[in-house]
Amino acid sequence: MTQKREWTQEDDDIIAMMVMDANREGKTNAVYTAIAAELGVDNPDCVRKRARELGLPNVRLNVQATDRQESRDYSLETLHIESEGMIATADLHEPHIHREHFYEFLNEAQGYDQAIVGDIDNGDFFSHFSKRAYPDASDDPEVALRCSVEDISLMAEVAKYANKRIYLIPGNHDFRKPAATNGGIGVWYGLQLALEKSLGDMVVFSSQPVATLNSDWVLIHPDAYRPTPGSVARSFAGVYEKNVLLGHSHITNLSFNPAGRLCIDVGGLVDERRESYRYYGAKPYGQWVNGWAIITPSGYTVHACGTKPILAN
Repeated sequence: MTQKREWTQEDDDIIAMMVMDANREGKTNAVYTAIAAELGVDNPDCVRKRARELGLPNVRLNVQATDRQESRDYSLETLHIESEGMIATADLHEPHIHREHFYEFLNEAQGYDQAIVGDIDNGDFFSHFSKRAYPDASDDPEVALRCSVEDISLMAEVAKYANKRIYLIPGNHDFRKPAATNGGIGVWYGLQLALEKSLGDMVVFSSQPVATLNSDWVLIHPDAYRPTPGSVARSFAGVYEKNVLLGHSHITNLSFNPAGRLCIDVGGLVDERRESYRYYGAKPYGQWVNGWAIITPSGYTVHACGTKPILAN
């Protein structure tokens, strides 16, 4: 019987460094095997599981998702955003968006660049949840695409008056399995075709589920989930040594990692009453709380819907 490995901080640092390098450079072949060899671990799957426990992206699946759009020439370079003020949310899960919360977000967005940090639509490439959600007709990719285009166009109406931009970062639900599209294009690719034609360079697409904001923030939508609010964000703050704004958790939360980095979860704008997978099985996923954050050079605001904003300067 193989003895369970006790992971050290040095092990975790090596795993994090090599996984993020592979994710950034697109070098995904046998990445966990290479890490296992570096650490002297016999089974690469143990490394993969440890990477997931640390909240690191699943390198192989993230890159497969972006490479699936074969007719696009995606760059593997991380998107770097410079902004004097940004409002960021995540997890719209079109067409299951919460309309009232979305209109609140638009009202707050005036004068800021805007970002959606993953899961614009309710599709799927590597999340098992979409299999459970089908055959719900409202999860039809064409419906999701139409709703996504309409709502991002509304965001653009707000952005254009202050000459601001909209940044879209993909999440785990933004790429569907080919069978789910009935041979059609995925929502993420369809969004680019539609919005680049109608809005031009006002909308900027990231090719990866991670982007940097100015010199001190990372915006990321991982495919790892933990029910403890802020846990995944704090892990990434240690990996990047930057402040982190994270989508995917569906829980708006503010915390700090041991080094004092800001760790913000933005719960997004999904209407959980319409999300079929929210009620699948008995596994606890925590109480969902929609929200967004505003980041400026002078401070930040975290807005959790239904509560008073959390302010800092």
